[in-house]
Amino acid sequence: MKKVLLSILLLLITCSISCKKEPGQSTERNEVIGKGFDFSTTKKVDLNIRLLTNNNSPLSGVLVNINLTGDRNGEATLFKAISDSQGMIKGSINIPTYLDTLAIDAKYIGLPRNMKALIKNKAINCIIGGEDGVSGDIIEDRGISGNPNAVSFKKAANLPTVRKNTKTTYEYMGSFDLLGRPLYREAKGDVISSELLAFINSSLPEEKDVREHHPNYLSSSSVSTLNITKTSEVFVSFVSEGAAYYNAIGYYTYPTHAPPQEIDEIETVYYLFPNASLVGQAGGLRSGDKVKLGTFQAGTSVGFVLLSNAWYGQGVSNKGVKYFSNTNLNPETSSSLKRHTVVLNYKDENKFVIGFEDMPRDNYQNDHDFNDVVLLAYSNPIDGISTSGISDLDQVKDSDKDGIPDKLDFFPNDPSRAYVSYYPAQNTWGTIAFEDNWPSKGDYDLNDMVVNYRYTFVFNAKNQAVEMAGDYTVVAAGASFENGFGVQFPFSPGIVSNATGQKFKDSFIQLMGNGLEAGQSKAVIIPFDNTNALISNYAGAYFVNTKTSMPKVRGDTAHVNIKFVTPIGPEILSNAPFNAFLISNKRRGYEIHLPGYEATDKADKSLFGTADDSSNLAGRRYYLARDNAPWAISFTEKFDYPTEESSITNAYLHFDDWVSSQGTLFADWYKNTDYGFRNRELIYSK
Repeated sequence: MKKVLLSILLLLITCSISCKKEPGQSTERNEVIGKGFDFSTTKKVDLNIRLLTNNNSPLSGVLVNINLTGDRNGEATLFKAISDSQGMIKGSINIPTYLDTLAIDAKYIGLPRNMKALIKNKAINCIIGGEDGVSGDIIEDRGISGNPNAVSFKKAANLPTVRKNTKTTYEYMGSFDLLGRPLYREAKGDVISSELLAFINSSLPEEKDVREHHPNYLSSSSVSTLNITKTSEVFVSFVSEGAAYYNAIGYYTYPTHAPPQEIDEIETVYYLFPNASLVGQAGGLRSGDKVKLGTFQAGTSVGFVLLSNAWYGQGVSNKGVKYFSNTNLNPETSSSLKRHTVVLNYKDENKFVIGFEDMPRDNYQNDHDFNDVVLLAYSNPIDGISTSGISDLDQVKDSDKDGIPDKLDFFPNDPSRAYVSYYPAQNTWGTIAFEDNWPSKGDYDLNDMVVNYRYTFVFNAKNQAVEMAGDYTVVAAGASFENGFGVQFPFSPGIVSNATGQKFKDSFIQLMGNGLEAGQSKAVIIPFDNTNALISNYAGAYFVNTKTSMPKVRGDTAHVNIKFVTPIGPEILSNAPFNAFLISNKRRGYEIHLPGYEATDKADKSLFGTADDSSNLAGRRYYLARDNAPWAISFTEKFDYPTEESSITNAYLHFDDWVSSQGTLFADWYKNTDYGFRNRELIYSK
C-alpha cells in the first residue's frame, strides 16, 4: 500500500512540475500563414429539392433523408425534412468541405431512392420524380451498360431464346434500350397519382415487415396471381422499386384450375421488364411505364416471376434465383417463407398493386417489406380480374391529424411531433478541439480541451423544432487549467421553456429560472463548468488522454435537453454546431471561441487585442492570433487530436498546405489516413 501511495505522489509531482502548461508558454510560428482564413472544416449547403408524381403533381408529407453518398442504410443521415404542400424540401446543412456529393433518400414508394446529387456553388437543386424521373443536380447511375445516352437497341428478332428447364422457355416480349427499358411499352403511360402512392406506402411501407403490420397479405387463403374471369386485355405498369439488385420481371400463364406444381409445367416465361430499375438507379424505367400483356380468356391465371439480380447489361440471365407468384415453386424450405408476391386491390380504380420481395426470405438480411419491385395491373373490361382472395389496399391512417400517415410518423399519436433528426448524424459525433491560453498562444497541440458533441432535434410536421438536446463528452483535457464549456444559440432566451442536464462542479455560473445562463441576450447553455465534472485522471493528475504513457480514461456525458415555448423554424437550427466556446480556468470572462465567432455578453472584451490575440471587434475579426493561428477548430466528425505538446502542424503534414491554400487544398487533411498525411507517432490513438 505504501508503494502505491508513493507512486501516486510521484505521478502528481511529475505532472504538476515538469509538464504543467503555463499561460505564457507558446510555440511561435515565424510567418503569417493563411491570412484571412477562418479555419472552417465545413461549408453550408442550401437544399432545394422537389418531390413530384409522374405527372408532375407535388408529393407532400414525404420524409426525406440527406445522407453521405454510399450510405444506403441511413447510418450517416445528415439532414431530414418533410415535403410541404408543393412537394418542396428547403433547408441548409453544414457538411465537411471535402464533400462534393450527397445522397437524397426518400423512403417512399414511387420515388427513386439514394439519388446521388452534385453540390454546385454550395447548393443542391433538383427534382426527384416527375415525368423525367429525376432532373437537376442528380448524377444518374447508368448501371452496368454505362452508356451515357442509352440509344442503341437490341432487335427482338435477334434476341436469344434461353432454356434452363427442359420444358420452360424464356422469351423477350420485344426490343429494349441499353438500360433495359422496353420499346414495346404503350405510347402513353399510366398516371401514378399521389393518392395511389399514399395507399401503397401505407400498405407496403419501406423497411417494415409485412408479417407484423399486415399478416393477412401472406395468409394461405390470399391470392398472389391475377385470375381472369372474362375475356380481357391485361396491362401492367411499373410503379417503383427499392432494390439494390438488377432485377428482371417476367410473367407466365396457366389454366386457373390447374396451377403448376413444378417450374417445368410453365410453358413460357415472358420478360416483361428486363431491367426493373428506375431511371437514375441503373435503369431506364419511369414510373407509369405500361406494357400490354395481351388478351386472355376467362379461366386464365397470370403469374409473375422475379428473376433476382438477373439483368447483366445486355439482357436477362435466367440462370439465377427466381421467385414465382405460385408459392410452391419457390426455393425456401419453410412454407411460411415461400411467398414472394403480394397482390392488393386498389378498389377506387379497380386496379391491382403487385409487390415483390427479391431476396431469400430465410436470409436474415431480408426486410420482408414486399416493395423491392411494385407494379400496377388492370384489365379491359375493368372487371375482368377477380378480386376474390385479394386484400384491399390499406386506407391511409393519420391518428394525430398532423398530415403525416401513421406508418411514416415517428410519433403517430402526438400532433406536436413527427420525426427526429441528428447533427452531425445519429451514429456520428463531431469534435471541437481547443487551446486554452488565450489571449496568449500555447503549444498548438489543440488538446487542452477536446469535446465530442452530437445534437438531437425533434420536429413537427411543419419542420419546426419543438425540442432539442445536446450531448457533450470530454475526450481529452491536456491542461492544468480547469476549463468549462458553453454554447450560444442564435435565438432569444425567452423562447426556451427549460434547459436541464448540465454538469456543474463549481459555483461561478449564474442561471436563469429556465436553466439558461443569466445575463445573455442570446440563449446560452453551460453543459459543464469544469472538465473534472465529466472526466479526470486517477488521483487528479493533469493531462487526461493526451499522454500515451498514461492510462486512458473514459468520462461522462453531459446531456442537455432544451424545450421551446413555441416551435422554431429549421433555418435557426441550420447553424449547428452553433457558437461553442471554452471558459478558461473558471474565469467566466475568458471565453475562447472558434475563429470568426463573436463572444457572448459575458466575455471580458478588454482582453481582445492583447498578448498574441489580433481580434478586431470593429472589423469583426475574432479569435485569431497575430500569425493568424486559431485557438479552436471544429469538425463534423471524429478528430484524432495530437499528443501532448505535439503541434498540429507536425502531427498533420498537410495542415499548413490546407491553411495557406485558404482551404482549397487537402480539405480532408484530418481524415485522410493515406501515407504522407499524418505523423502517427504524434497523434493520440489509445
